Amino acid sequence: MPCNLDQVDALLDGTLPQGQQESVLSHIHSCPACRMYYEAVSGLEGSALPPADFTARVMEAVRTTPQERVKRRMPLRRYVSGLAACTVVVLGVSLWLSAGSGNQAAIQPADAPRIGTENVVPYDSGTDSQLPLYSVTDSQLCAQIRQWMQQENISQTYPQGPREAYDLTAAQAAALCQAIPALELPERDLQLELSPR
Repeated sequence: MPCNLDQVDALLDGTLPQGQQESVLSHIHSCPACRMYYEAVSGLEGSALPPADFTARVMEAVRTTPQERVKRRMPLRRYVSGLAACTVVVLGVSLWLSAGSGNQAAIQPADAPRIGTENVVPYDSGTDSQLPLYSVTDSQLCAQIRQWMQQENISQTYPQGPREAYDLTAAQAAALCQAIPALELPERDLQLELSPR
């Protein structure tokens, strides 16, 4: 009989028909290769399954064995991106806060005023206004300014006060200088004081 390992497996499984079992067994006794295969496979059948308490023993060994804690290190990329985000936030807040105080600094009178006529001079009146104050002393220039203020519907800052003053935006100051070429004011928010009539 030629070697047929499928028949040897069927013999071991108990699925080989009764009539063929005797011929396969006689072949196994006469063939050393089939006999070795039969002994190896038949020896595995009983030991192939783990013992019934195998899982419980493994889990108990895991619980009782001291475990090392693995320290997780923060990757450099996370550290750098977190630092960059914090820097952006701090920079944004500081710029936002300095914008409020920066506006106050920007509206203080400059040490050297940019004016082109002797009739307009920066003047520190000691008022509560944070706008730089420019005083116009020439009566003819004051009359032209008053006329322009009426046309533009710009009212006095202190209508009941002792002085005649107007708060102007940078755009209004530029428009006033364009309307009255003899008047040269800086293009910024300012307060313009006219001499008494």
